[in-house]
Formats: sequence, structure tokens, C-alpha cells
Amino acid sequence: MGAKYIVIYREPCAAFYSYFNFYKGWFFQSGDISLHEFVKDFLLAICAPEKKTDVASYFVHLLSWWEHRNDSNVLFLFFEDMKDDLESVVRMVAAFMEIQDEEKIKKAVEMSSFEFMKKNESKFSDVRLARCRNKSCGIPDDAVPSKIVTGSATKGRELMDDKTKESIQAKWLEVVGKQTGFQDYNELRSAFKKEQMNKI
Repeated sequence: MGAKYIVIYREPCAAFYSYFNFYKGWFFQSGDISLHEFVKDFLLAICAPEKKTDVASYFVHLLSWWEHRNDSNVLFLFFEDMKDDLESVVRMVAAFMEIQDEEKIKKAVEMSSFEFMKKNESKFSDVRLARCRNKSCGIPDDAVPSKIVTGSATKGRELMDDKTKESIQAKWLEVVGKQTGFQDYNELRSAFKKEQMNKI
């Protein structure tokens, strides 16, 4: 049997805000770099990778999977749908993975909830990576980034300043809009949902 792929898209402003919080206090000290600087000078500066080992930008990564959205071995999901109806999304994943065990499905729903993950935050942190890199970077041994912050799909965008959002939107139009015609993330998401409804 060949590999199966689960691809999750997230609204770019929210994704970038989350990325910034993950790095803050670990890869750079809190207050040293603003969110706008992080987005403009790092995330938006990443271009198309020249080698397979290079990092792809959010936009290039999104496009690379968009053309595979209807492949039988690819499950396309949106982070916002996971927040709106977690159980339905977990059941979609279970069906995709051909898992029919109801007890395991219910357990997966429980253990992927924000409440469970926040309560067991240390289980989802990069403790091993921190142990290896913190000392060489002059960072306290116990500095480990949190991956469980707000549990919100929209808060990152709400907290982001307009200037940064405008820069992200401009990059969307330059890369994603140019190739797909979609003017923003919500338009792409709506088009995908309509496409799926037409298959039913």
C-alpha cells in the first residue's frame, strides 16, 4: 500500500502569528524582534526552494499541495474546520485511515481537544530538541516553546497589526492569487468546499 497524506491549511495571518509565538523566547528573546519584522524579514522573505532540502514558504507549500487536493491518497483539511467541529474532522481522518474502532475514535477526539492538550502541554513540547540546542545557544535549559497557546483559529489574525496583514495579503496575491485566481484564503477555502459538495 502506498503512502497517505493529510494536508492541513490554516489562514496565513493566524499561522504566522502562531509561528512567531513558537519562536519567541526560544530562537530569539521576547521583545527583540517585532511580529512585523519576523513576518517581513523571515517568513515573507522565504522564496521557492532551489533544493528539496530547502524550506518552502507558506505560499509555495500551499500551492504544491493544492494541485493534489483531489488525489485519492490525500486528505485535505482546514484548521478552522477542526476548531469548528473537531469530532467530524477526526472521523474524516479515521475513515481516510480506514479505522473503524469507535473507542479509538472517541479517544482521539478527546486527546486532540484544546482542553486536553493544554492540560498535558508538556507532552506536546519539543523537550528533547530543547535539551540539545539550548545550551549551545546560551538559552536556559528549561526554555521550551509552547505549542498550545490560545486554542483559537482567529485570534492570531485579530491581534496582528494592519501593516503586517497587508504585507501577507500582498504576498498571497503575488504567489497564490497569480496561480489560482483566488484573492484570499477564505476564497480558496470556500471554493474547495463547493468543489467537494459538487462531488456528493
